[in-house]
Amino acid sequence: MGTHRLHRRATALVLLALLGPTACSARERAPVLQSTVTREATDDDDASVDEPLTFIAPDRSSNEALGLSADGPERTDVHGTYRQAAIADDSPLFEYSPDVVGADVESVFSPEQIAEAQRTAVTFFVREYIDSEMVADDTDATRAVVAERLRSEFAAGDFWDSELSPALATHDCTYLVDCRSNSRDPSLGRTLAEGSDLRFTLEDLETAEIFLSDESSIGVRLTARYDRSLDMPDQEHAFETTAADATYALVTDGSAWFLDGFEVLIDSMDVGALVDGGSEVLPVLDDVDWGNVPSGFTPRTFEGVEYALGPEWEPGGEDAWEWLEAAGGDEVVLESFVGPVLESSGERAGLAVVLMPKTSRNDLSETPWVLPLDGGSYNLEIPGAAWTNGEFMPVSYDERDEVDVWVETDDAYVWFITFSARGEGETALREIVQTITVP
Repeated sequence: MGTHRLHRRATALVLLALLGPTACSARERAPVLQSTVTREATDDDDASVDEPLTFIAPDRSSNEALGLSADGPERTDVHGTYRQAAIADDSPLFEYSPDVVGADVESVFSPEQIAEAQRTAVTFFVREYIDSEMVADDTDATRAVVAERLRSEFAAGDFWDSELSPALATHDCTYLVDCRSNSRDPSLGRTLAEGSDLRFTLEDLETAEIFLSDESSIGVRLTARYDRSLDMPDQEHAFETTAADATYALVTDGSAWFLDGFEVLIDSMDVGALVDGGSEVLPVLDDVDWGNVPSGFTPRTFEGVEYALGPEWEPGGEDAWEWLEAAGGDEVVLESFVGPVLESSGERAGLAVVLMPKTSRNDLSETPWVLPLDGGSYNLEIPGAAWTNGEFMPVSYDERDEVDVWVETDDAYVWFITFSARGEGETALREIVQTITVP
């Protein structure tokens, strides 16, 4: 591993992809998808009319398996008083493979120092990034309480003075905490996760890399997934799911470790509910002329999947998809295109066709299915494909819809991803899927 230098400021990229495999996974999950839809009755059904989907509470047992409990200090936010997460001393979250430790950091710091730096990074991420009162409460009073705690427990002097304190004072979204959470929405409440005393469920967390940030600091990179239960009208099992990739630089005063820089990459936090019956019970997208290539469309082939794009699309825009490599950790195989100008941004739309190797972690057709609210998720009748899914949903951070199509091949998924103007996601989905075939 080479030397990585972290800028002494908080930066963030919004990601919309699955993170790579994790070591401390207590259970498996699917990507997040829609809610409150019906499925069309088939010949095998007794009913002759559309049937409503049923939503169920997801498994919440992973907190206990990962050594988390609601035994931390008492905190208060706009939703009430709660106990912050505590991590058991023997938690598997503090374990990591020797393979993730770079030779550069081992040449400067002892194994004990490296372990303490990793423990500090994990503790900060779980307690403060995920479970701080500032996640849901951005008031001056709450920021002041959090600032005092961070200064005394986690922040080095220079870094605090130059970066963190000014950011907190100006209400900058510093990514010290998960400040894009939907729990900041005043119309949504916060609830304890069903069967848990915590207000989140940590599905998994991995120490992906430990490296020498500079001659006096250790870098620790973590990847994680977690859910937050939300109190939503007419949906008792609603929750948001987040994937995060966080890197912290840490320095020591000889007795403790403190933050000296960080970068955080997150995905959009989709609010949805778990569908009873999985993807098999989703409705089929209707009124599609499957396999049809309209006049003027250009046929293309990618990893055994044939598709076509209209004349408004042309190859280009590779830089827009660099976050896929950041999320996956490996070289990503993809084709990218630029298309029409979006009114919401004034920029040309982008589309990528991505190869996703199939693993037990992301076997989409076999895992539980979560549908986000205010979007749509459908089974598709793409000719020749063993399993396919198409979805659209509003993007939480701007005025666009995200559109995704997954096509299963023998040992991988071909993933189409693009963005449309807000409210036009289903139209964009139909334009993509009608041309796809698997010979």
